[in-house]
Amino acid sequence: MGHAINGLHSVGKPSDLLPGGRHIEGIDLVRIRMIAGAYVIFAVRNGSRYRLMFSAELTGCEDLAFKQAGERSFDVLHETIERGVTEGALRADTNGTHALAAWSLVHGLSTLILDGKLPRPESDREMDAFTQIIPGRLV
Repeated sequence: MGHAINGLHSVGKPSDLLPGGRHIEGIDLVRIRMIAGAYVIFAVRNGSRYRLMFSAELTGCEDLAFKQAGERSFDVLHETIERGVTEGALRADTNGTHALAAWSLVHGLSTLILDGKLPRPESDREMDAFTQIIPGRLV
């Protein structure tokens, strides 16, 4: 359980996962893309931990620390998207599904890479090519 919780904490701090420890500034499409990249980088670099975090064995887990870590991780994305909508950088989110859609895209992309269905990004440029589609779905 500890590895899964640590993994969720890491995903909740995308600046810790970006190459060179880059800090994220601003609420816009670039920030969403960087969060998406951090998510995929975490999954690719920590495949076993990533799989544990989303394993069927932990579905419905009642551990409070695990639940809170997951909520904080999702909140980073959700709050960023909410601010983007408020500032006009993203289209209106009348159904409240932008964050779920973005998370689904990065989760699916990460899983496809880990399962060998897509090649692992070998450089920042390749990672950017993968993750640039995420914010484009929300504009």
